[in-house]
Parts: sequence; structure tokens; C-alpha cells
Amino acid sequence: MAPFSVPEATQLAFTITKAAFTATALLWAVHFARRQSKTRPPGPVGLPLVGNVFDLPGSREAENIAALGDKYGDIVFLEVFGQPIVMLNSQAALDLLDKRGSLYSDRPHMAMAADFSGMADLTPIMHYGEKFQFGRRLMNQALSARAVSKWEGGIEQESHGMLRDIFRAPKDFVAHLNRMAGSIVMMSMYGHRVVEEDDPYVELAIEFMEASTTAITGRWVVDFFPFIKYIPGLAFKKQAEAWKARVPEWVDRAFDGFKANMATSNDAKNSLCGSLLIREDGSSVDPETENRVKWIATSGFGAGLDTMVACLSQFIMAMALHPEIQVNVQKELDSVIGRGRLPTFADRESLPYMECVFKECMRWGTPAPLSVPHRLIKTDVYGDYVLTEGTICIGNIWGILHDERLYKDAHLFLPSRFENLSKEDAKRLDPTNYVYGFGRRRCPGNHFAHFAVWFSMVGLLSAFNIAHEVDENGKKIEIKAEFEPGAIRHTKPFQCKFIPRHDRVPDLLGLN
Repeated sequence: MAPFSVPEATQLAFTITKAAFTATALLWAVHFARRQSKTRPPGPVGLPLVGNVFDLPGSREAENIAALGDKYGDIVFLEVFGQPIVMLNSQAALDLLDKRGSLYSDRPHMAMAADFSGMADLTPIMHYGEKFQFGRRLMNQALSARAVSKWEGGIEQESHGMLRDIFRAPKDFVAHLNRMAGSIVMMSMYGHRVVEEDDPYVELAIEFMEASTTAITGRWVVDFFPFIKYIPGLAFKKQAEAWKARVPEWVDRAFDGFKANMATSNDAKNSLCGSLLIREDGSSVDPETENRVKWIATSGFGAGLDTMVACLSQFIMAMALHPEIQVNVQKELDSVIGRGRLPTFADRESLPYMECVFKECMRWGTPAPLSVPHRLIKTDVYGDYVLTEGTICIGNIWGILHDERLYKDAHLFLPSRFENLSKEDAKRLDPTNYVYGFGRRRCPGNHFAHFAVWFSMVGLLSAFNIAHEVDENGKKIEIKAEFEPGAIRHTKPFQCKFIPRHDRVPDLLGLN
């Protein structure tokens, strides 16, 4: 066959270029036409094929999603590699994820965590169905407001232990918060009391929490393109294999410790595992229930520890930044409790200003800025918009709790915003409507978190004045209200000091 002549080659190149240009123009036209559909919520246009992959929020996800809401409205539509996503910045989160929970309670399939890393039984990523509903019934049984009251004594002991640790070594307060939170959650899940900071059960649980969080939120390519699992040698497979090899120890070791003590330990009997597995007649539960309980306890540990530490660190930062608010709380404490004892759970209803501080800390700090993604089970209509089956829906908890339409001067720490509200406004503005997630995926441990975090907060202000640290020249070391990116909104490291409020504090803490 004779080679192309120069004119023929030029013509061929022109034809190929024209075809490519036409195909590109067609892709743009189709993409733009789809994005201009009046039935879709508004959002950035994006690019053909890849969609809004470059519009996805960066490290400050919640703030960036809120900024998109300021531009496009309370419901923002994105599409990534054909996957529709809506970001909910407002009341729409409650309207859809709460009030229509039967449609919005599924999870998107997370292949990296579920298929490759051996974490498919984790409650937060489980698809909505019979298995999830069975586990949810168990959790509601063990974690209702009435049920968790049995842990008041354990929470009190561990919180007082944290106060003693801070009295002895105040600079290490974050380590003390971690030890206390680890012990409270281990006690409630398995009946295990943590004595040393390097408790092996806690270390394993923290490892698992970090690995599972990365597996779930790491935006792995295989979660978007399942077909790449057939390509050998990809790095994600090596990482997944390393995690999968560790899952048996992460999940089984603390549970096996519980089983070894369940017949003799009152703590084990009162734990979540004990309440679900120990029957009054001494009979055994079926293997499926036992496995479900084991994974419920594993799921609860990581979320409970991480969120508790984040809440208390945010509270300590807020108190150091606002000494006038501390003074007001402490005046209330002294008038109700005096200085001859530490607060108890029975005092809570008599401390309304402390309740306002607790709520404002949850709102201002927003420990979990975004809800875990929900997946729409079938096509739904909301207002003028059609949301198609399979749409991923994410509630912007931080965006809602910092919405100026709900909370004036939302960036400020103002507990007084919750004072003197009507019943209707008190219910509407209560941040606990949002901070624990939405609908049938709402965190079942919210009652427990209320108990433990409130009690630790009120104990800290009973025992200490929290203040700025000073340098060697006596100059105040400034604290910046900055937070680490991530699924849990931890404070960036800061320095503060804890000054015992009066001479009786060592006696109240049992140090003399």
C-alpha cells in the first residue's frame, strides 16, 4: 500500500481534529444542557465526564460547602464521574434526612472499606436493610436515655480521675482527656476500666479508628471506579491488605476480654455488650447476634472517644478565650452547689446557664462538621427539584450551626443566645438537633455523649479557672481558635493553664 501523500495526510489530520472538536463540543453541550435542567438543584457547572471533581471541597470542607450554599442556595448540586451529590446547608437537611428518613437512610457503597479492608460490618457504612435495622434495634435498647443512666457512677469516677490528672500535670491535659474518654467508652462498651495511658485495648481501638476513618473518608479511586479492582499492583490494595490483616485483633481482642469477665465482673454485666448478650436465664444468644454486638461495640468506641475529646478540647479553648463566661458559670455553680462538693448529675436541671454553655460549645465547636453521606433509595421530589435514585446527600452540620439566619453573630461564642427562648425557638435552635447526625442514621450514642461531656465540662469549671498560659517573661500566650481538618473537628494544639479555684480543690479531688 502506498504511503499517504502530503495533501492526504493533511486532510486526515484535519478530519481527526474536526471530529475531536465536534465530540468535545457535543460533550460540553450535553453536559451544559443537563446542568441547566430546571429539575436539578443549582450548582457549579463542572466539566464533561469528570463533572465537579475540581469543585469538591478541600481541607476546610464544611466551610467551603457553606460558601457554595451562599452562592447557589441551600441545596447545592454536584456531579462527580456521573455520581450525583447534593450538599444540604439548611432546614433541607432535616426535611430530607430526618422527616423522609425511610428514603434517605442508605449509605453509598464504600468499596475500599467494605470490600477490601474487611470492615463491611461497621455500623456507619452498612447499607440500610434488615441487618442494619437489627443492629439499630440492639443499639437503641442499650443506649436509650434511661439505659445509659446506669453508667453515671462510672462516668463520675473517670471524670474525677481526669480532674486529678490535670491537677498534677496540667500541661498534658489533652493526654488526660484521651485517657478519660478511652476509659469511659471502654467501660460502657466492654466493662473494661483503663488504668494506664498505654492501655493495649485503647491503643488497638485508636489504631482501628484511624484506619477505618481513612478507609471511609479517603476518597479512594476504587470507590468511584469499581472496575479498577481488576488492575493488579495498585497501591490501594496493599494498604487494604495491611488493614484487613489487623481487623481480627482490632475487633476481637477487647470483645474476648469482655467474654472472659462477663460471668464475674459487674462492670462487664452493665456494659453495652453485657446488656445485649447476658440473659437472665443464662442462655446464650445466637452467633449472628453476638457478631452484631461485637461490631456495634467496635463502631461505638472510635466515634465516642474521638468526639468526646474534640468537644472537651473545644470547651477548654472557649473558656480560656472567654473568662467572663467562666465567671458567670462559676457564680451559678457556687450558688447552687457551693464549694463543699463537686457537681453530680442530679444538679443538671438547677444549672440553666451551664446548659446554655454546653449547647453553645456544641454549636460553635461542631465536633462532627459533616454528616456521613446518606444515599437516596428511590427518586424523590423536594420543592421544585427532582433528586434521582442513588443521589448522595450530605448534611453540612457546621453550615447549619453557623447560619446567620438561625444564629446571629454565629462566629461568636455566645451562650446567652439560648437564654429566655420560647419553647418553639428553644426546640428549633437546639444544636443537638444537628450535631449527632440525621434521621435513622443519627448517632445512637447521643444520650451517652450528653451525659459524659456535660459532666466533664461542669467538673472542670468547678475545680479550675482555665486561663491563657504565659511565657518566661510573663507575657500572655495568645490562643487562636483554629481547628484541624478532618471528619472530627479537633482543635489545633494550644496552651492554657488550669488554676485550682480554691484551697479545698485537692480535698474534693481526693488528693489529700
